[in-house]
Amino acid sequence: MHSSEFTMLEYYTMGTDYMDSLALTEELFEYIKSDPAQINIKNEKETFNKITIVEAFKKFAGFDLFAVYEKGGEAMEAQARRLGLEPERGMSAAQLYDLIFIHAVEPHLNMQKPVALLDYPAFIPCLAKKSPDGKTVQRWELYWNGSRSETSALELANCFSEETDPQKVKEFFINEEARKAELNVVKHNVDHNYWKLFENGGFPECSGTAMGLDRLVMAVTGKSNINMALVTDN
Repeated sequence: MHSSEFTMLEYYTMGTDYMDSLALTEELFEYIKSDPAQINIKNEKETFNKITIVEAFKKFAGFDLFAVYEKGGEAMEAQARRLGLEPERGMSAAQLYDLIFIHAVEPHLNMQKPVALLDYPAFIPCLAKKSPDGKTVQRWELYWNGSRSETSALELANCFSEETDPQKVKEFFINEEARKAELNVVKHNVDHNYWKLFENGGFPECSGTAMGLDRLVMAVTGKSNINMALVTDN
């Protein structure tokens, strides 16, 4: 499922947001299912199941994500232990969120139709615009197991309403540089002037999707790894 070399399909549209990109991605999957030789997605009103992060945590992890997160790391750790997980002491609330998501939420996204997981928490840093509620960002990820026999769904795509505020972009780069300097052995080169491209409306309102094309082929063809998905029988 992971490879150091893989193919990404990225598509961006100006004057749109993440929900416009989701509709465009649904069109792509409608095209895939129109070919009888390809995987059959049930002919229902919507191609994707759509569920928010908050709904997913309530349904699969059994708690209100933001209510618990606002109480701090100890409360998140208690939820992790309730779910049978064994988090390391001193993990941050954001790290515990990842742990719970991977073990208690993600395994349940193996539905027959692709699952669009919407409105990620704003406490997970990314360059997506904040939603009006201030608690979430305009982001979705797409999961699907397709015709693969494994029970786990593949994470296929990631999408934002792209952040266009120059100060927020600058702050993100500064924070990411500090985080990578602390965690990584190899120093990352950072363009400290990149944020200036966003000044005075220099960057358009837009939304972009990054699709793992190899994983999409895996899901459609029922293959269990990227190398098998790229090999054709002659």
